[in-house]
Amino acid sequence: MSHPSIHPAIALIQQRFSANHFDPTHALGEGDIPALLVAVGQAAPGNWPQKPRRPLAQVLEIL
Repeated sequence: MSHPSIHPAIALIQQRFSANHFDPTHALGEGDIPALLVAVGQAAPGNWPQKPRRPLAQVLEIL
């Protein structure tokens, strides 16, 4: 069971993570936690062209 202050999307990721499918060559330490970073936000004028972004609400719904 996850901690009540953890976002539901993070709790879902924690439940679905399988250590058996993790590549052991990454050599994480005993206290290290694997993570997936998802960038969200508005594109700023003058930035490099980017792929279309999904709205934040839709991204969190997918998770």
